[in-house]
Amino acid sequence: MPPALRVRGQTLLVLASIVTAVAGPSLSANQPTAVAPVAPSGSQQTQEADTADAREAERTAAEARRSGILGWIRERLRTPPEEAPVEGSGFSLSAGTVVSGSGVAAGARYRRANLLPLAIDAEVGAMVSIRGYQEYSAAVGWLDRNRSTVAFHAADTALPSLFNASSPKAPGASAYLDVGHRIYPRHRYFGSGIVAPRENEADYTLSGTSIDGVWQRQFSRALGISVRGGWLNLRVGPGHVDALVDVEDRFEPAERPGWDRQPRFVTAGAGLVWDERDNPRAPEQGWFVGTSLRRFVAVSHADLTFTRVTMDLRAYERLPGGVVALRALTSADLAAAGTATPFYLLSSLGGSHTLRGYPAYRFADRALLHATVEFRWRVHRWIEVVPFVDAGTVAPSWSRMSTASLLVTPGVGLRARTDRGALARLDWSRSREGHRLTFGVGPVF
Repeated sequence: MPPALRVRGQTLLVLASIVTAVAGPSLSANQPTAVAPVAPSGSQQTQEADTADAREAERTAAEARRSGILGWIRERLRTPPEEAPVEGSGFSLSAGTVVSGSGVAAGARYRRANLLPLAIDAEVGAMVSIRGYQEYSAAVGWLDRNRSTVAFHAADTALPSLFNASSPKAPGASAYLDVGHRIYPRHRYFGSGIVAPRENEADYTLSGTSIDGVWQRQFSRALGISVRGGWLNLRVGPGHVDALVDVEDRFEPAERPGWDRQPRFVTAGAGLVWDERDNPRAPEQGWFVGTSLRRFVAVSHADLTFTRVTMDLRAYERLPGGVVALRALTSADLAAAGTATPFYLLSSLGGSHTLRGYPAYRFADRALLHATVEFRWRVHRWIEVVPFVDAGTVAPSWSRMSTASLLVTPGVGLRARTDRGALARLDWSRSREGHRLTFGVGPVF
């Protein structure tokens, strides 16, 4: 070989060796080269070994989760920390209603995370309405997932609000002690039954305390269960509306069970929810079903003991121009012959969530059936027009319900909303007793 070519070849070999040493792993594995690969340094070997071990461990864990029925169960019951909301300490404000008929209310809540050993949390809250309705609450326990798991509310909660259905769920569990105190100064009672006359309207005060142990478990985004049991002590007395007669003066003792003998209750129950909606805060597709069973044992008053069964069905379908939303509610109090449900614990229709053409608590009895259909037409980013029809009836039992007693209230509503859901609503509806406007905060369902 001529000397010039020999020198040029040696120069190319040296340059190739330098490039290989500098670029190292960045060179393609199938790229041809005229030199032998340079061995990686000790630190590079350690890093590559650690990466390989991590990948192997991840692959092994994935295979273990996929293998067999136990692996399948572990995969679905495990709680992914990246999906579960974590709530820390601090204040939060809220607006809404205390109960149906209370008027608009505002409230505040304070939560302290990891207040005690074993990661125990504490929370206190209060809400007061423009009509003087008040609610106070306190909870202590494992609260970090109480809002992301299904909640079955206190024993005297109205049927439309039994579950915390407007918050997204994530797998996990919570357990805590829940204490609540309520003061309702202007509650209405018209008597029991679907034919209770409007002129029988009377008022009373309702106050008292509940103490419950609560356990909530969300198995998946769709399936959850909540178990609650404890003590319910409610007291009734004369009302605070001067224009109305008190319940004690309007009705005979047999028509107002629970007034002369005011029992304390031991309660125990459970609620089960399956939720397949696309977005619980503003659903446009899917369905929801919640069912519950609760026992009310009246201490020293066996004739006021009963068991309540409830069902809440919701369905949503996206159509051109809007969303069709349907809801069906039903409940029944089961008890032995000769027993009664205290009048202030009866299920009722009327107000801003059921039979909107009638005032709150207009029709009350031991069994209830209600249905609503709405067409949610979003005419603007911030405004929704909602034609709706409500229908419902009450009776002493499911077997004594009749379609002849079914009441229907058509109407139309306006919603102020965002992409996250309804903020406020104004509904006009018509019934056999006239026209009625109702104002509310948040969605109807």
